[in-house]
Amino acid sequence: MRLLSFGEILWDIVGSQEYLGGAPFNLAAHAARCGGDCAMVSCLGEDGRGQRALAAARKMQIDCRYVQINGNYPTGTVEAIISDSGQADYDIHEPVAYDFIGLDADTINEIVESRFDVFCFGTLAQRNEVSRDSLMRLLAGLSAGSTRIFCDVNLRQNYYNRDVLEASLRACDILKLNDEEVTVLSQLFYGNRQMSIEDFCKSLRERMDIEDIIVTMGERGAMVSDGDKCHLIEGHKVVVIDTIGAGDAFSAVFLCKRLNGCNCQQAATAANRVGAFVASQSGAIPEYDSKIKKFVLE
Repeated sequence: MRLLSFGEILWDIVGSQEYLGGAPFNLAAHAARCGGDCAMVSCLGEDGRGQRALAAARKMQIDCRYVQINGNYPTGTVEAIISDSGQADYDIHEPVAYDFIGLDADTINEIVESRFDVFCFGTLAQRNEVSRDSLMRLLAGLSAGSTRIFCDVNLRQNYYNRDVLEASLRACDILKLNDEEVTVLSQLFYGNRQMSIEDFCKSLRERMDIEDIIVTMGERGAMVSDGDKCHLIEGHKVVVIDTIGAGDAFSAVFLCKRLNGCNCQQAATAANRVGAFVASQSGAIPEYDSKIKKFVLE
């Protein structure tokens, strides 16, 4: 699988520790561990954090040819506060380098002609018009080809609105969100915060023409919709250390399995296992143990 991910590379600051992260980057890093050929489109600051991030990304076998360096803005950082249950609350700093991802026509043409199997993006990197414009022009170029489009809405703070969400959802073939985000989108699109996950998926598939919709629900598992029916995928109970990156690991494994011939339920079952493992560790991209390494490469 050849995967290209667009958006933030940043440092999650948890207490006195810093962990490399950012949802699109986490996804690419976990996909690379699954054997994927993965690349990033992003922007880092011309600072120590940017240098360390770039070196770490390359060590993870991520192609960084489309990662830009901007001397006017710092590398992205996020203050993360972890609750007793392992849930993360974020204070996301701005403006930072990933707000200013600029793509010229030649670079967009090069990406389109590279024929990636899947292109991945979210909403946080769209908070600034520079990165959002680059993303929209890239999506327009990819729309005529065979590249699958994956969107993880990944709602953060107030960095989204209905227009951004509608454009993002209409562009994607595969959508991932969590059960809390279902409530937000149900209100935005249908004025109904009490909508069931099943009704939401059915309505959204019809409205946006999305092939696969995945709703993650923590230890309760996931709901997947790839047709008229929704399927509940059982979760894995673990002792949660922090949930940072667990959803991104889920996305990576789901895409690797789905694009390699698994059906939606099979892909989500595998993704749940790896997502649960990541939630049981510290940081978004923890080292895999021997069982998980073997599992993702099967």
